[in-house]
Amino acid sequence: AGKKIKGVKYHVLVDTLGLLLSIVVHVANLQDRDGAALVLDRRTRALFPFLGTIFADAGYQGPRAASAARRSGRW
Repeated sequence: AGKKIKGVKYHVLVDTLGLLLSIVVHVANLQDRDGAALVLDRRTRALFPFLGTIFADAGYQGPRAASAARRSGRW
């Protein structure tokens, strides 16, 4: 309802201060739970080994998002 740009979704990974760590931009027809795999990849895990906990909204719940986080490393 509040989308301003048509056809685009953003998945953003920030730290506790709100500083940008990673961002992925893709087409809007991809579900949020599927987009979690794009931002939580092995490269992101290697760049930020100090991350211990991930907080996400309800759009990222489900087995696909959980398995994407598991595949990329230990969070």
